[in-house]
Amino acid sequence: MTPFHPTQWPSAKRDAAQALWDFYHALSRPESGFPFDRTTRQCIDGMQTDTMPPATVQNAYDACEKYGLDRALLAQVVEGARHLVPPVQFESAAQLLDFVRLRCGAHARLLAQLAGQKGRFRMQGTVEFAKAVFLTKQLCRLPHDIAEGRLFIPLAELVQFKVTRAQLRQGTMDNNMRRLLWKQAVRIRDAYGASQRLGHDLSGWPRRQFRKHWMEGLYLLSAVEKKRFDVWTKPVELSSVRRLQMRWQLFTGKTSFR
Repeated sequence: MTPFHPTQWPSAKRDAAQALWDFYHALSRPESGFPFDRTTRQCIDGMQTDTMPPATVQNAYDACEKYGLDRALLAQVVEGARHLVPPVQFESAAQLLDFVRLRCGAHARLLAQLAGQKGRFRMQGTVEFAKAVFLTKQLCRLPHDIAEGRLFIPLAELVQFKVTRAQLRQGTMDNNMRRLLWKQAVRIRDAYGASQRLGHDLSGWPRRQFRKHWMEGLYLLSAVEKKRFDVWTKPVELSSVRRLQMRWQLFTGKTSFR
C-alpha cells in the first residue's frame, strides 16, 4: 500500500515523483550522530549537502524548481527523520503525530503539489491521509517493527493499558493488548475520516488514486479488526473477495462497507 508511488504517475511527471520518493527514503534509517540541524538548513537554502547522496538531493531540488514545489518541505522531511534514529520510540501520542506530520505529511504535500492539487484545505486533508496510511502500515507490520527495535505506538499508551514490550515481541494477546491496539485503530479511523473529503476536492487521476488507496487502507484496518488485532499469527492482507468488493465499490462510487 504505497499511494502515489512513482509507477502510478503519468510519464511526464514520473521522474520528478521518483526524485521525491528517493529523497524521502534516503533517511529512512539514519544513524546516531547524523547532523540534522545542518542538513535541514542546507535544504532550506537549496544547498548541496555532504550528508545525503548528492544526486538524490539535486534531483529533488530540480523537481521543486521545475514544478514550483515548496522546497522548505524537503527540510521538514529531513527534520522528521530525527525521530528515526535508534531507538525508534515515542513518549506520547503528540510526539508520534508530530513526527508523522513533519516527515510523512511534508512528503505527501510535495506529491500533492506535484500533482497540481493545491489549496489549504486540500493540504490539510493530504496530511491526514498520509497519517492514516503510515499508521495503518505500521499497525499491520507491528511484529516486524518491534523485532527491529522500532515502535510506533506511544510509550504512554503502553503504560496506560499495562502492555509490555515483551508482550509485543511475543504477540501475547489479552484484553489489555486488544484495548491498546483498538486505540491505535480509532486514531487511524479518525485520520481516514478527516481526509475523506479529498475524494471530492481532488480532480483527475489524483482523485482516482486517492479513492483507491483510501478504501484499501480502510479495508486493511477492517481486516485487522476482524482478526481481533492479532497481527502476529499471519500477515494482514486483503482476500480476493475483499479486493473484488473494493473494486466494485470504486466502480459504483460507494465508500461504505462492513
